[in-house]
Order: sequence, then C-alpha cells, then structure tokens
Amino acid sequence: MTARTNANPGVEIKADSTGYPDEVKRSYRETFFTRHNLKPYKYVGCTMSLWQRLKRIVTNIGGERASVGMYVQNIVAYHLEDEDVKPLIAELSAASRLSDTDPKAMDGISLDAKKYQAKYLMGDMVNRKEREIYISGELGKRLKRIVLDIDGDRPTMGSYVEAILIEHLDACADLINEMTNDSKRNTV
Repeated sequence: MTARTNANPGVEIKADSTGYPDEVKRSYRETFFTRHNLKPYKYVGCTMSLWQRLKRIVTNIGGERASVGMYVQNIVAYHLEDEDVKPLIAELSAASRLSDTDPKAMDGISLDAKKYQAKYLMGDMVNRKEREIYISGELGKRLKRIVLDIDGDRPTMGSYVEAILIEHLDACADLINEMTNDSKRNTV
C-alpha cells in the first residue's frame, strides 16, 4: 500500500506482517487528531453514512477530546497544503477564470489538473444535508473560493470535502483499521 509522497503521513510506509510501526501511528494521530479552535466556524454538509464512518474512527482512535469536525478539518487542510495539489488548484482556478472570456481555456489544462478535477471537483446530486460537519471559517472560505473558481460541473463544498475524505480514508484504510483494533485491544 503506497501513496504519493505526503498524501497521508504513514501511508507511504508499507506495513509488514507485524503491522505498522508505532512511529507511523503516532504521526497519524499527531497530524489528524490535533485540536484546533474551529470558531468562527462554517459547516459543510455530509451524508449520514460518511459521518458515521468518521464518527467510528474518531471515537476509536481520537480519544476523548477528538471531534469529527477536528478530524475533517485536519484531513482537508492537509490535502490542500499538499505540494502536488496546490499547483493543480491554481491551474484549475486560473483556467476557469479565463474561461469567462475564452471558452477553450479549460481545454488547455494539464492532464493532472483534469484528473484532479474529475476526482474531486465534480458536482453530483447527492443530498448532503443529513449531517453537518463543522470546520473553521477560514477553511470554509478557502473551500468556497476553490469551488466557486472551478465551477465546471457544479461542485459543492460538500462534494469536494467528501471526495477528499473518501480518498484519505481509502488510502489509509489499513492503518486506520490497525489503529482501531489497537484501541479496542487496549480497552478490553
């Protein structure tokens, strides 16, 4: 199980038959379960199934002071700060702004930018009003700006955040499962 560098800490280290090293687990906790003040906050809509998945992870791994909002805040912020992601967002935003006057501007974007847009910034008709996840107002503004700038197939903040979360949870599934099992063993 490997991932692109910095996609998610610890994921690039393959677990051997004995599992992930404690250092990888500690790095994951420090990166994604660090508390932040989310106030002033914004909320982003989420499907109930994703919220339940996140809640299980937070309850099992995050400890008493962890929250779903904090976990989501850290995952999304980490994604947006990824050195591979920043230029793709900038390229998509610039091309999208140009497309107001040049209808072919989006045709000139790189293949990586097209893949990013297809994976993360595609609108859908999913109702994400079942649950609200609170994120910081600053992150909310940043996400809103990206979604408004890259208006292609009408992405929403909820669809964008959900795509980021699902990619993270899938990429880190083995590590999360092992940490969850460790937590359950420690409470028995």
